[in-house]
Amino acid sequence: MNPLFKTAIYVNRASATLKKAIQGKEISDPLIENRPWTRGESLLAEARDSGCDLALIFAQYETLEYWAIAREIVVLEDNAKKVTRYCFSNLNRIPGIRRQRNDLTVISTGSRLPNDFIRSYVLVKTPDFLRRKPDEKQNLDS
Repeated sequence: MNPLFKTAIYVNRASATLKKAIQGKEISDPLIENRPWTRGESLLAEARDSGCDLALIFAQYETLEYWAIAREIVVLEDNAKKVTRYCFSNLNRIPGIRRQRNDLTVISTGSRLPNDFIRSYVLVKTPDFLRRKPDEKQNLDS
């Protein structure tokens, strides 16, 4: 696995949807967001150019549940509306103690992400708690 890029993307998404999208496959089925992740699309390219992986951090409520590696982020035109299609791999539970949204730092403001944040997408600083040791295994059930 490559090192993680300095920026990650927080995504408000139900864990059942994530598990269904990946279901034992190496790369998930595409998921659609009804918002254009224009900066996210360019961040993925930037991360790859620097030899890094771009982390996606998932939660539906204030507790962070899962994280994964972005494999595709594409902004598309759908009925005159821009949407984002994305795929991921390596879906893992957030390691260690239960983390909350306010454990994430928003890139644009340098402030903590509020626990009551309900939008589906925000760029955050990649947290140190995602940087695992080479021999440390993570999975969906632990």
